Amino acid sequence: MIQALMAGVVLVLVGRAILGAVHLKVGEGQHDVAQVSKGKKEIAGSLVGAFVVASIGTIFTIVYGMGI
Repeated sequence: MIQALMAGVVLVLVGRAILGAVHLKVGEGQHDVAQVSKGKKEIAGSLVGAFVVASIGTIFTIVYGMGI
């Protein structure tokens, strides 16, 4: 159950990173510094969040395996 929830969260975060990439491209095309900054923040935040969730999943699996 927890792994399915984590997988869903990772998918949402990857989707947010893709949305940030779209904001980045649109901002570069329109020479809009605020849009580019927003895109960079979304990409960075989403990728860091996905890394943290994946790390928690790995740690949870290791700890659970040691308990068995």
